[in-house]
Amino acid sequence: MNWLITLVDAVIVLSLLELVGFGWAYKRWGRGVPPQEIRLNLCSGLALMGALRAALSAAHPMIIMALLLVAGIFHALDIRVRWRR
Repeated sequence: MNWLITLVDAVIVLSLLELVGFGWAYKRWGRGVPPQEIRLNLCSGLALMGALRAALSAAHPMIIMALLLVAGIFHALDIRVRWRR
């Protein structure tokens, strides 16, 4: 089970590096995916991964539920922003 937690941690770190990389590339060359376009979506995914990590770590169910709520809020905000376009 420890290897699963390590794997989730690695995916979280890679996701954060992805956001930094997209931001750097966009700022440097003005091409690619603007960070503001994926920020809410990535935050939603990070909250989901946090909930998975908490569940694998046998965290209190309220922590897991709170992370799932945060993921849902970010997801709803992402849809709201995209819906306006």
